[in-house]
Amino acid sequence: MRYENISKLITQMDRTFSKQGFYWISGSTVMSQQKGVFRVNCIDCLDRTNVVESAFARHVLTTQLEAVALLNEGGGARSEADSVFNDVWANNGDAISRAYAGTSALKGDFTRTGKRDLLGMVNDGYNSLARLDSVEFLMIMTSSSETCPQSLYLDVQ
Repeated sequence: MRYENISKLITQMDRTFSKQGFYWISGSTVMSQQKGVFRVNCIDCLDRTNVVESAFARHVLTTQLEAVALLNEGGGARSEADSVFNDVWANNGDAISRAYAGTSALKGDFTRTGKRDLLGMVNDGYNSLARLDSVEFLMIMTSSSETCPQSLYLDVQ
């Protein structure tokens, strides 16, 4: 995955983000209305989808926090809000990935820190092998029974 392309995508989408806006109410006054939503989908990879959705969500959250003067525009250093956002987003991605793939999300190091490192790559390799094992187990289990693979998989907790 080319992570440098994520910032290019955000730049390309900035006008669309601005047009869509966000809902903001102060007291009984509507300051801004949201005019759209994003649906992000990578046809073959839940983990890449999570990385892109995270970047979109961070961009919109930053815009919202700047609008209500809770964040200084152009503040380069990572804030405590950034850390909380990263952890919440990565934990959610892990939970979704466990439900769909049986392991934590791949690329979690990037989602949490914005950087790839060797430990993250090793962890991704381990999770990929675990996913492969899960798929092979399901194929063996479903080939000898009349149970639909999807219903068998959905019952796994």
